[in-house]
Amino acid sequence: MKRKLDTPAWEQRLGSRPPLKEGGYSRELEGRVMQRVAAGPRPGRRRLIRWSPLLACGLMIAIGIGQAEQLAGWAGRLGGKEQADGSSLNGGKPFTLRVAADSAADFMAAYGEAFEQKYPNAQLEVIPLKGRGLTRTGAEQPRGDWFADQRPDVLELEADRTYSALAAEGRLQTLETLSQEEGWERGRMHPGVTAALRSLGGGALYGIAPEYEQLALYYNPSLFEQYGIPLPRDGMNRGQLIEAASRLAQAGGAGEERIYGLAFDGGLSFLEGLVQSAAAEDPGLLDPQGHVDLQDVEWRRLWEQAVEAVRGGAVYVPGAAVRAADSGKKAEPKSGEADVKKAAETRDAAGSSAVDRAAAPADGGESRTAGLSALELFLQGRAAMVLGPYDLARRLDEAARRAPDNKAAAGWNIVTEPQISPGQTNESASFRLRRVYAAAAESPQPEAALALVKYIAGEEAAKRRAAAAGEQHLPSRLPGLTLRLLQGKHAEAFYRLQPPQAQASAGLPSRLAEALPLLAAERFAAAAAGRQTADAALRQLEAELQAVLDGAK
Repeated sequence: MKRKLDTPAWEQRLGSRPPLKEGGYSRELEGRVMQRVAAGPRPGRRRLIRWSPLLACGLMIAIGIGQAEQLAGWAGRLGGKEQADGSSLNGGKPFTLRVAADSAADFMAAYGEAFEQKYPNAQLEVIPLKGRGLTRTGAEQPRGDWFADQRPDVLELEADRTYSALAAEGRLQTLETLSQEEGWERGRMHPGVTAALRSLGGGALYGIAPEYEQLALYYNPSLFEQYGIPLPRDGMNRGQLIEAASRLAQAGGAGEERIYGLAFDGGLSFLEGLVQSAAAEDPGLLDPQGHVDLQDVEWRRLWEQAVEAVRGGAVYVPGAAVRAADSGKKAEPKSGEADVKKAAETRDAAGSSAVDRAAAPADGGESRTAGLSALELFLQGRAAMVLGPYDLARRLDEAARRAPDNKAAAGWNIVTEPQISPGQTNESASFRLRRVYAAAAESPQPEAALALVKYIAGEEAAKRRAAAAGEQHLPSRLPGLTLRLLQGKHAEAFYRLQPPQAQASAGLPSRLAEALPLLAAERFAAAAAGRQTADAALRQLEAELQAVLDGAK
Protein backbone atom coordinates (compact mmCIF):
# COMPACT_ATOMS: atom_id res chain seq x y z
CA MET A 1 0.00 0.00 0.00
CA LYS A 2 1.44 3.35 -1.00
CA ARG A 3 2.04 5.95 1.69
CA LYS A 4 -0.17 8.99 1.32
CA LEU A 5 1.92 12.14 1.05
CA ASP A 6 1.00 15.04 3.29
CA THR A 7 -0.02 18.23 1.56
CA PRO A 8 1.37 21.46 3.07
CA ALA A 9 -1.27 23.63 4.74
CA TRP A 10 -0.66 26.58 2.42
CA GLU A 11 -1.17 24.33 -0.61
CA GLN A 12 -4.43 22.99 0.81
CA ARG A 13 -5.73 26.54 1.30
CA LEU A 14 -4.70 27.43 -2.24
CA GLY A 15 -6.71 24.52 -3.63
CA SER A 16 -9.85 25.05 -1.54
CA ARG A 17 -10.07 28.78 -0.87
CA PRO A 18 -7.53 30.97 -2.71
CA PRO A 19 -6.20 33.63 -0.27
CA LEU A 20 -7.00 36.60 -2.46
CA LYS A 21 -7.00 40.17 -1.24
CA GLU A 22 -7.21 43.55 -2.80
CA GLY A 23 -4.13 43.88 -4.97
CA GLY A 24 -3.88 40.14 -5.74
CA TYR A 25 -1.86 37.33 -4.21
CA SER A 26 0.92 38.04 -1.73
CA ARG A 27 4.60 38.07 -2.56
CA GLU A 28 5.16 35.25 -0.07
CA LEU A 29 2.60 33.09 -1.88
CA GLU A 30 4.23 33.95 -5.21
CA GLY A 31 7.57 32.70 -3.94
CA ARG A 32 6.08 29.48 -2.56
CA VAL A 33 4.25 28.70 -5.77
CA MET A 34 7.35 29.36 -7.87
CA GLN A 35 9.41 27.06 -5.65
CA ARG A 36 6.70 24.40 -5.82
CA VAL A 37 6.56 24.67 -9.62
CA ALA A 38 10.34 24.41 -9.91
CA ALA A 39 10.35 21.32 -7.67
CA GLY A 40 8.04 19.44 -10.04
CA PRO A 41 5.14 17.10 -9.23
CA ARG A 42 5.24 14.87 -6.17
CA PRO A 43 4.75 11.12 -6.62
CA GLY A 44 1.13 10.17 -6.28
CA ARG A 45 -0.17 13.69 -6.84
CA ARG A 46 -1.67 13.19 -10.30
CA ARG A 47 -5.08 14.56 -9.25
CA LEU A 48 -3.56 17.91 -8.33
CA ILE A 49 -1.63 18.01 -11.57
CA ARG A 50 -4.73 17.24 -13.63
CA TRP A 51 -6.78 19.93 -11.88
CA SER A 52 -4.06 22.57 -11.49
CA PRO A 53 -4.68 24.26 -14.88
CA LEU A 54 -8.37 24.63 -13.98
CA LEU A 55 -7.41 26.03 -10.57
CA ALA A 56 -5.07 28.53 -12.20
CA CYS A 57 -7.81 29.64 -14.58
CA GLY A 58 -10.08 30.29 -11.61
CA LEU A 59 -7.36 32.33 -9.98
CA MET A 60 -6.92 34.34 -13.17
CA ILE A 61 -10.59 35.28 -13.17
CA ALA A 62 -10.48 36.20 -9.47
CA ILE A 63 -7.28 38.20 -9.61
CA GLY A 64 -7.69 39.87 -12.98
CA ILE A 65 -5.79 40.42 -16.16
CA GLY A 66 -2.88 42.24 -14.51
CA GLN A 67 -1.53 39.09 -12.84
CA ALA A 68 -2.99 36.42 -15.08
CA GLU A 69 0.09 36.20 -17.26
CA GLN A 70 2.24 34.91 -14.40
CA LEU A 71 -0.40 32.39 -13.32
CA ALA A 72 -0.75 31.16 -16.90
CA GLY A 73 2.92 30.28 -16.88
CA TRP A 74 2.54 28.38 -13.61
CA ALA A 75 -0.48 26.51 -14.95
CA GLY A 76 1.38 25.32 -18.01
CA ARG A 77 4.28 24.06 -15.97
CA LEU A 78 2.05 22.36 -13.37
CA GLY A 79 -0.05 20.68 -16.06
CA GLY A 80 2.86 19.45 -18.14
CA LYS A 81 4.66 16.15 -17.78
CA GLU A 82 7.62 15.85 -15.46
CA GLN A 83 10.83 16.88 -17.18
CA ALA A 84 13.87 14.66 -16.65
CA ASP A 85 16.47 15.12 -19.34
CA GLY A 86 19.30 13.32 -17.59
CA SER A 87 19.05 10.08 -19.49
CA SER A 88 21.83 11.09 -21.86
CA LEU A 89 24.18 12.29 -19.11
CA ASN A 90 26.76 9.61 -18.28
CA GLY A 91 24.97 7.28 -20.70
CA GLY A 92 22.00 7.06 -18.35
CA LYS A 93 24.09 5.21 -15.76
CA PRO A 94 24.02 6.32 -12.10
CA PHE A 95 26.86 8.61 -11.12
CA THR A 96 28.00 10.64 -8.13
CA LEU A 97 29.46 14.12 -8.19
CA ARG A 98 31.51 15.45 -5.28
CA VAL A 99 31.05 19.17 -4.70
CA ALA A 100 33.34 21.21 -2.47
CA ALA A 101 31.15 23.96 -0.97
CA ASP A 102 31.10 26.06 2.16
CA SER A 103 27.76 24.65 3.37
CA ALA A 104 26.22 21.35 2.31
CA ALA A 105 22.71 22.42 3.33
CA ASP A 106 22.89 25.73 1.48
CA PHE A 107 24.28 24.21 -1.71
CA MET A 108 21.74 21.40 -1.83
CA ALA A 109 18.86 23.80 -1.21
CA ALA A 110 20.07 26.24 -3.85
CA TYR A 111 21.17 23.82 -6.58
CA GLY A 112 21.71 20.22 -5.54
CA GLU A 113 18.16 18.99 -5.00
CA ALA A 114 16.89 20.51 -8.24
CA PHE A 115 19.87 19.11 -10.19
CA GLU A 116 19.22 15.61 -8.85
CA GLN A 117 15.58 15.92 -9.88
CA LYS A 118 16.53 17.17 -13.32
CA TYR A 119 19.03 14.30 -13.72
CA PRO A 120 17.51 11.28 -11.91
CA ASN A 121 20.67 9.22 -12.36
CA ALA A 122 22.77 11.83 -10.50
CA GLN A 123 23.67 11.92 -6.83
CA LEU A 124 25.57 14.79 -5.23
CA GLU A 125 27.92 14.53 -2.26
CA VAL A 126 28.98 17.83 -0.71
CA ILE A 127 32.40 18.27 0.88
CA PRO A 128 31.86 21.02 3.49
CA LEU A 129 34.77 23.46 3.27
CA LYS A 130 33.91 25.84 6.12
CA GLY A 131 36.94 27.96 5.22
CA ARG A 132 39.37 25.02 5.25
CA GLY A 133 41.34 23.18 2.61
CA LEU A 134 41.45 25.43 -0.44
CA THR A 135 42.42 28.67 1.28
CA ARG A 136 45.23 27.39 3.50
CA THR A 137 48.60 25.87 2.74
CA GLY A 138 51.95 25.56 4.52
CA ALA A 139 51.67 24.15 8.05
CA GLU A 140 48.28 22.62 7.26
CA GLN A 141 47.47 20.12 4.54
CA PRO A 142 48.99 21.22 1.21
CA ARG A 143 46.45 22.00 -1.49
CA GLY A 144 47.70 19.20 -3.72
CA ASP A 145 47.17 16.62 -0.98
CA TRP A 146 43.69 17.96 -0.30
CA PHE A 147 42.71 17.52 -3.95
CA ALA A 148 44.17 14.01 -3.99
CA ASP A 149 42.27 13.02 -0.82
CA GLN A 150 38.91 14.65 -1.56
CA ARG A 151 38.82 14.35 -5.36
CA PRO A 152 36.19 17.09 -5.92
CA ASP A 153 34.34 17.33 -9.23
CA VAL A 154 32.92 20.83 -8.76
CA LEU A 155 34.19 23.69 -6.59
CA GLU A 156 32.38 26.60 -4.96
CA LEU A 157 34.94 29.40 -4.59
CA GLU A 158 35.29 33.00 -3.58
CA ALA A 159 36.27 35.36 -6.40
CA ASP A 160 39.68 36.02 -4.91
CA ARG A 161 43.27 34.84 -4.98
CA THR A 162 42.21 31.23 -4.32
CA TYR A 163 40.29 31.12 -7.61
CA SER A 164 43.23 32.77 -9.39
CA ALA A 165 45.74 30.36 -7.84
CA LEU A 166 43.70 27.28 -8.74
CA ALA A 167 43.36 28.51 -12.31
CA ALA A 168 47.10 29.19 -12.54
CA GLU A 169 47.90 25.73 -11.12
CA GLY A 170 45.78 24.07 -13.82
CA ARG A 171 43.29 22.62 -11.32
CA LEU A 172 40.19 24.00 -13.07
CA GLN A 173 38.59 23.02 -16.37
CA THR A 174 38.36 25.75 -18.96
CA LEU A 175 34.83 26.94 -19.65
CA GLU A 176 35.59 28.46 -23.05
CA THR A 177 33.57 25.89 -25.01
CA LEU A 178 30.69 25.99 -22.54
CA SER A 179 30.64 29.79 -22.71
CA GLN A 180 30.38 29.67 -26.51
CA GLU A 181 27.63 27.04 -26.43
CA GLU A 182 25.62 28.93 -23.80
CA GLY A 183 26.26 32.38 -25.26
CA TRP A 184 27.49 33.76 -21.95
CA GLU A 185 29.60 36.38 -23.69
CA ARG A 186 27.10 37.03 -26.48
CA GLY A 187 24.44 38.76 -24.41
CA ARG A 188 23.45 36.00 -21.98
CA MET A 189 25.62 37.24 -19.08
CA HIS A 190 26.52 40.64 -17.72
CA PRO A 191 29.80 41.33 -19.56
CA GLY A 192 31.35 42.68 -16.37
CA VAL A 193 30.96 39.29 -14.69
CA THR A 194 32.84 37.36 -17.35
CA ALA A 195 35.40 40.16 -17.71
CA ALA A 196 36.16 40.05 -13.98
CA LEU A 197 36.48 36.26 -14.05
CA ARG A 198 38.81 36.42 -17.04
CA SER A 199 40.92 38.99 -15.23
CA LEU A 200 41.20 36.70 -12.20
CA GLY A 201 41.89 33.71 -14.46
CA GLY A 202 44.78 35.26 -16.35
CA GLY A 203 42.69 35.94 -19.45
CA ALA A 204 40.86 32.60 -19.61
CA LEU A 205 37.46 31.60 -18.22
CA TYR A 206 37.60 28.87 -15.58
CA GLY A 207 34.49 29.60 -13.53
CA ILE A 208 31.13 31.34 -13.58
CA ALA A 209 29.45 33.55 -10.97
CA PRO A 210 25.63 33.42 -11.15
CA GLU A 211 25.25 36.54 -8.95
CA TYR A 212 27.09 39.77 -8.25
CA GLU A 213 26.82 42.84 -6.04
CA GLN A 214 26.89 46.49 -7.05
CA LEU A 215 25.66 49.77 -5.61
CA ALA A 216 23.36 52.29 -7.25
CA LEU A 217 22.22 55.76 -6.28
CA TYR A 218 18.54 55.75 -5.26
CA TYR A 219 16.81 59.13 -5.28
CA ASN A 220 13.44 60.73 -4.56
CA PRO A 221 12.46 62.78 -7.66
CA SER A 222 9.78 64.75 -5.78
CA LEU A 223 12.34 66.38 -3.47
CA PHE A 224 14.53 67.49 -6.36
CA GLU A 225 11.50 68.91 -8.17
CA GLN A 226 10.27 70.63 -5.00
CA TYR A 227 13.52 72.56 -4.56
CA GLY A 228 14.26 73.09 -8.26
CA ILE A 229 17.47 71.04 -8.28
CA PRO A 230 18.40 68.93 -11.35
CA LEU A 231 17.83 65.20 -10.99
CA PRO A 232 20.84 62.92 -10.50
CA ARG A 233 22.25 61.38 -13.66
CA ASP A 234 24.42 58.48 -14.71
CA GLY A 235 28.14 59.15 -14.65
CA MET A 236 28.26 61.63 -11.76
CA ASN A 237 31.55 61.56 -9.87
CA ARG A 238 31.84 61.71 -6.09
CA GLY A 239 32.52 65.44 -6.05
CA GLN A 240 29.40 66.18 -8.10
CA LEU A 241 27.38 63.94 -5.78
CA ILE A 242 28.53 65.82 -2.68
CA GLU A 243 27.78 69.13 -4.37
CA ALA A 244 24.20 68.04 -5.17
CA ALA A 245 23.75 66.77 -1.60
CA SER A 246 24.94 70.12 -0.21
CA ARG A 247 22.47 72.06 -2.37
CA LEU A 248 19.58 69.95 -1.11
CA ALA A 249 20.66 70.32 2.51
CA GLN A 250 20.86 74.10 2.16
CA ALA A 251 17.41 74.27 0.54
CA GLY A 252 15.71 72.07 3.16
CA GLY A 253 14.68 72.74 6.75
CA ALA A 254 16.59 72.51 10.03
CA GLY A 255 16.49 70.39 13.18
CA GLU A 256 14.07 67.50 12.94
CA GLU A 257 12.79 68.89 9.63
CA ARG A 258 16.24 68.85 8.06
CA ILE A 259 16.55 67.23 4.66
CA TYR A 260 19.79 65.35 4.12
CA GLY A 261 21.12 65.28 0.61
CA LEU A 262 22.73 61.85 0.87
CA ALA A 263 22.61 58.80 3.14
CA PHE A 264 24.31 55.42 3.01
CA ASP A 265 22.37 52.17 3.34
CA GLY A 266 23.31 49.35 5.69
CA GLY A 267 26.81 49.04 7.07
CA LEU A 268 28.38 51.18 4.35
CA SER A 269 29.59 54.42 5.88
CA PHE A 270 30.33 57.64 4.06
CA LEU A 271 34.06 57.36 4.63
CA GLU A 272 34.19 53.71 3.59
CA GLY A 273 32.72 54.69 0.24
CA LEU A 274 35.17 57.56 -0.07
CA VAL A 275 38.21 55.41 0.71
CA GLN A 276 36.92 52.62 -1.53
CA SER A 277 36.72 55.06 -4.41
CA ALA A 278 40.13 56.56 -3.74
CA ALA A 279 41.82 53.19 -3.32
CA ALA A 280 40.30 51.90 -6.56
CA GLU A 281 41.82 54.79 -8.46
CA ASP A 282 44.98 54.80 -6.28
CA PRO A 283 45.46 58.59 -6.73
CA GLY A 284 49.00 59.07 -5.46
CA LEU A 285 48.73 56.94 -2.32
CA LEU A 286 52.29 55.85 -3.04
CA ASP A 287 54.88 58.07 -4.70
CA PRO A 288 57.47 56.73 -7.18
CA GLN A 289 59.82 55.97 -4.28
CA GLY A 290 57.18 53.85 -2.53
CA HIS A 291 56.36 56.31 0.24
CA VAL A 292 52.80 57.17 1.32
CA ASP A 293 51.70 60.43 -0.34
CA LEU A 294 48.24 61.86 0.34
CA GLN A 295 48.95 65.29 -1.08
CA ASP A 296 47.41 64.58 -4.48
CA VAL A 297 45.30 67.62 -5.43
CA GLU A 298 42.18 65.63 -6.35
CA TRP A 299 42.37 63.40 -3.27
CA ARG A 300 42.88 66.42 -0.96
CA ARG A 301 39.98 68.30 -2.54
CA LEU A 302 37.69 65.30 -2.17
CA TRP A 303 38.75 64.81 1.46
CA GLU A 304 38.09 68.43 2.39
CA GLN A 305 34.79 68.48 0.52
CA ALA A 306 33.66 65.32 2.29
CA VAL A 307 34.57 66.66 5.74
CA GLU A 308 32.60 69.84 5.09
CA ALA A 309 29.62 67.85 3.77
CA VAL A 310 29.34 65.87 7.01
CA ARG A 311 29.91 68.94 9.18
CA GLY A 312 27.21 70.87 7.32
CA GLY A 313 24.64 68.06 7.43
CA ALA A 314 24.58 67.40 3.70
CA VAL A 315 25.52 63.77 4.34
CA TYR A 316 23.72 61.70 6.95
CA VAL A 317 25.64 59.23 9.09
CA PRO A 318 23.77 56.98 11.57
CA GLY A 319 24.52 57.99 15.15
CA ALA A 320 23.33 55.28 17.51
CA ALA A 321 26.40 56.07 19.65
CA VAL A 322 26.09 59.85 19.69
CA ARG A 323 27.02 60.08 23.35
CA ALA A 324 30.42 58.59 22.52
CA ALA A 325 30.93 60.98 19.65
CA ASP A 326 33.61 63.20 21.06
CA SER A 327 35.55 61.00 23.45
CA GLY A 328 38.81 62.56 22.25
CA LYS A 329 40.64 59.24 22.50
CA LYS A 330 43.29 58.66 19.89
CA ALA A 331 43.57 55.12 18.55
CA GLU A 332 47.02 53.73 18.03
CA PRO A 333 47.94 52.67 14.48
CA LYS A 334 47.32 48.97 13.87
CA SER A 335 50.08 47.34 11.88
CA GLY A 336 49.46 43.65 12.51
CA GLU A 337 47.01 41.81 10.27
CA ALA A 338 45.15 40.33 13.27
CA ASP A 339 44.80 43.75 14.89
CA VAL A 340 43.56 45.28 11.66
CA LYS A 341 40.94 42.57 11.24
CA LYS A 342 39.84 42.93 14.86
CA ALA A 343 39.51 46.68 14.49
CA ALA A 344 37.45 46.23 11.34
CA GLU A 345 34.98 44.08 13.25
CA THR A 346 34.65 46.57 16.14
CA ARG A 347 31.32 48.19 15.35
CA ASP A 348 28.41 48.96 17.60
CA ALA A 349 25.15 47.04 17.45
CA ALA A 350 23.74 49.44 14.86
CA GLY A 351 26.65 48.87 12.51
CA SER A 352 28.09 52.36 13.00
CA SER A 353 31.75 52.91 12.19
CA ALA A 354 34.14 55.36 13.80
CA VAL A 355 33.23 58.11 11.38
CA ASP A 356 29.51 57.47 11.93
CA ARG A 357 29.82 57.88 15.70
CA ALA A 358 32.08 60.91 15.65
CA ALA A 359 30.25 62.83 12.95
CA ALA A 360 26.71 62.22 14.19
CA PRO A 361 24.78 65.40 15.06
CA ALA A 362 25.12 66.22 18.76
CA ASP A 363 22.40 68.82 19.32
CA GLY A 364 19.26 67.75 21.13
CA GLY A 365 16.96 68.52 18.24
CA GLU A 366 18.68 66.09 15.91
CA SER A 367 19.78 63.38 18.32
CA ARG A 368 16.46 61.60 17.83
CA THR A 369 17.07 61.57 14.10
CA ALA A 370 20.54 60.10 14.56
CA GLY A 371 19.19 56.63 15.33
CA LEU A 372 17.19 56.34 12.12
CA SER A 373 18.33 54.22 9.19
CA ALA A 374 18.91 55.65 5.76
CA LEU A 375 15.81 53.81 4.51
CA GLU A 376 13.63 55.36 7.23
CA LEU A 377 14.82 58.86 6.39
CA PHE A 378 14.27 58.22 2.69
CA LEU A 379 10.70 57.03 3.27
CA GLN A 380 10.03 60.07 5.47
CA GLY A 381 11.13 62.36 2.65
CA ARG A 382 14.13 63.53 4.68
CA ALA A 383 16.91 61.92 2.63
CA ALA A 384 16.94 62.81 -1.05
CA MET A 385 19.49 60.18 -2.11
CA VAL A 386 20.66 56.84 -0.74
CA LEU A 387 23.65 54.88 -2.00
CA GLY A 388 22.66 51.26 -1.60
CA PRO A 389 22.64 47.71 -3.04
CA TYR A 390 20.00 45.95 -5.10
CA ASP A 391 18.41 44.62 -1.92
CA LEU A 392 17.31 48.18 -1.09
CA ALA A 393 14.88 47.95 -4.03
CA ARG A 394 13.25 44.94 -2.36
CA ARG A 395 12.80 46.83 0.90
CA LEU A 396 11.37 49.83 -0.91
CA ASP A 397 8.97 47.51 -2.73
CA GLU A 398 7.80 46.08 0.59
CA ALA A 399 7.34 49.61 1.96
CA ALA A 400 5.26 50.56 -1.08
CA ARG A 401 3.00 47.56 -0.51
CA ARG A 402 2.41 48.65 3.07
CA ALA A 403 1.97 52.34 2.23
CA PRO A 404 0.90 52.78 -1.43
CA ASP A 405 0.58 56.57 -1.03
CA ASN A 406 4.18 57.07 0.09
CA LYS A 407 5.81 59.11 -2.70
CA ALA A 408 9.35 57.98 -1.90
CA ALA A 409 8.42 54.28 -1.74
CA ALA A 410 6.50 54.35 -5.02
CA GLY A 411 8.23 57.05 -7.03
CA TRP A 412 11.93 56.37 -6.45
CA ASN A 413 14.39 55.82 -9.27
CA ILE A 414 18.08 55.02 -9.63
CA VAL A 415 21.19 56.11 -11.50
CA THR A 416 24.67 54.62 -11.54
CA GLU A 417 26.81 54.90 -8.44
CA PRO A 418 29.23 57.86 -8.37
CA GLN A 419 32.24 57.28 -10.56
CA ILE A 420 35.76 56.70 -9.35
CA SER A 421 37.10 59.85 -11.01
CA PRO A 422 35.92 62.50 -13.48
CA GLY A 423 37.67 60.74 -16.36
CA GLN A 424 36.18 57.27 -15.75
CA THR A 425 32.51 57.03 -16.64
CA ASN A 426 31.95 53.29 -17.01
CA GLU A 427 33.62 51.67 -13.99
CA SER A 428 32.10 50.61 -10.68
CA ALA A 429 34.15 50.79 -7.49
CA SER A 430 31.61 48.57 -5.69
CA PHE A 431 31.35 45.74 -8.26
CA ARG A 432 31.88 42.41 -6.48
CA LEU A 433 31.34 38.85 -7.68
CA ARG A 434 29.59 36.47 -5.34
CA ARG A 435 30.34 32.74 -5.34
CA VAL A 436 32.18 31.30 -8.34
CA TYR A 437 31.53 27.74 -9.52
CA ALA A 438 34.15 25.75 -11.41
CA ALA A 439 34.72 22.18 -12.59
CA ALA A 440 37.86 20.45 -11.33
CA ALA A 441 40.37 19.59 -14.05
CA GLU A 442 41.10 16.20 -12.46
CA SER A 443 37.44 15.18 -12.21
CA PRO A 444 36.99 11.58 -13.42
CA GLN A 445 33.63 12.63 -14.94
CA PRO A 446 34.31 15.98 -16.60
CA GLU A 447 31.11 15.96 -18.68
CA ALA A 448 28.89 15.60 -15.62
CA ALA A 449 30.90 18.22 -13.71
CA LEU A 450 30.42 20.72 -16.52
CA ALA A 451 26.71 19.87 -16.63
CA LEU A 452 26.36 20.92 -12.98
CA VAL A 453 28.25 24.17 -13.60
CA LYS A 454 26.04 24.79 -16.65
CA TYR A 455 22.91 24.22 -14.57
CA ILE A 456 24.07 26.59 -11.80
CA ALA A 457 24.60 29.33 -14.41
CA GLY A 458 21.34 28.59 -16.22
CA GLU A 459 18.00 30.34 -16.33
CA GLU A 460 16.13 27.64 -14.40
CA ALA A 461 18.45 28.00 -11.42
CA ALA A 462 18.26 31.79 -11.66
CA LYS A 463 14.47 31.70 -11.39
CA ARG A 464 14.64 29.38 -8.40
CA ARG A 465 17.11 31.69 -6.64
CA ALA A 466 14.88 34.70 -7.24
CA ALA A 467 11.83 32.88 -5.87
CA ALA A 468 13.60 31.51 -2.81
CA ALA A 469 15.74 34.50 -1.82
CA GLY A 470 13.27 37.23 -2.73
CA GLU A 471 15.58 38.83 -5.32
CA GLN A 472 18.22 39.92 -2.81
CA HIS A 473 21.14 39.74 -5.24
CA LEU A 474 21.71 40.75 -8.84
CA PRO A 475 21.54 37.85 -11.34
CA SER A 476 24.37 37.64 -13.83
CA ARG A 477 22.04 36.34 -16.55
CA LEU A 478 20.48 39.08 -18.65
CA PRO A 479 17.70 37.67 -20.89
CA GLY A 480 14.74 35.59 -19.85
CA LEU A 481 14.79 36.82 -16.26
CA THR A 482 12.75 39.93 -15.52
CA LEU A 483 13.83 41.95 -12.50
CA ARG A 484 10.37 42.65 -11.13
CA LEU A 485 11.69 45.15 -8.58
CA LEU A 486 13.14 47.36 -11.32
CA GLN A 487 10.15 47.45 -13.66
CA GLY A 488 9.54 51.06 -14.63
CA LYS A 489 12.91 52.09 -13.16
CA HIS A 490 16.28 52.87 -14.72
CA ALA A 491 17.44 49.24 -14.45
CA GLU A 492 20.51 49.91 -16.60
CA ALA A 493 22.10 51.54 -13.55
CA PHE A 494 22.91 48.06 -12.25
CA TYR A 495 24.18 46.71 -15.58
CA ARG A 496 25.83 49.62 -17.32
CA LEU A 497 29.09 49.78 -15.36
CA GLN A 498 32.06 47.43 -15.57
CA PRO A 499 34.42 46.29 -12.81
CA PRO A 500 37.42 48.61 -12.39
CA GLN A 501 40.49 47.79 -14.43
CA ALA A 502 42.51 47.68 -11.22
CA GLN A 503 40.75 46.11 -8.26
CA ALA A 504 40.52 48.27 -5.14
CA SER A 505 43.89 48.64 -3.37
CA ALA A 506 45.39 46.10 -5.78
CA GLY A 507 48.59 48.14 -6.10
CA LEU A 508 49.06 48.58 -2.32
CA PRO A 509 50.84 46.20 0.05
CA SER A 510 48.21 44.00 1.70
CA ARG A 511 48.86 45.28 5.24
CA LEU A 512 48.59 48.90 4.09
CA ALA A 513 45.41 48.18 2.13
CA GLU A 514 43.82 46.67 5.25
CA ALA A 515 44.90 49.52 7.54
CA LEU A 516 43.86 52.32 5.18
CA PRO A 517 40.08 52.36 5.85
CA LEU A 518 40.53 51.95 9.61
CA LEU A 519 43.08 54.68 10.14
CA ALA A 520 41.31 56.95 7.65
CA ALA A 521 38.08 56.49 9.63
CA GLU A 522 39.76 57.72 12.81
CA ARG A 523 41.25 60.81 11.17
CA PHE A 524 38.10 61.61 9.21
CA ALA A 525 36.02 61.29 12.39
CA ALA A 526 38.29 63.73 14.19
CA ALA A 527 38.02 66.25 11.34
CA ALA A 528 34.24 65.86 10.99
CA ALA A 529 33.78 66.36 14.76
CA GLY A 530 35.95 69.49 14.70
CA ARG A 531 38.81 68.08 16.79
CA GLN A 532 41.22 68.59 13.87
CA THR A 533 41.26 70.62 10.72
CA ALA A 534 40.83 68.64 7.51
CA ASP A 535 44.45 69.43 6.57
CA ALA A 536 45.89 68.33 9.92
CA ALA A 537 43.86 65.12 9.88
CA LEU A 538 45.07 64.26 6.39
CA ARG A 539 48.71 64.86 7.31
CA GLN A 540 48.42 62.73 10.43
CA LEU A 541 46.80 59.96 8.38
CA GLU A 542 49.72 60.11 5.97
CA ALA A 543 52.20 59.70 8.85
CA GLU A 544 50.26 56.81 10.39
CA LEU A 545 50.02 54.95 7.10
CA GLN A 546 53.75 55.42 6.52
CA ALA A 547 54.38 53.86 9.94
CA VAL A 548 52.31 50.85 8.93
CA LEU A 549 54.22 50.56 5.66
CA ASP A 550 57.59 50.81 7.45
CA GLY A 551 56.52 48.14 9.95
CA ALA A 552 55.63 45.76 7.14
CA LYS A 553 59.09 45.87 5.57
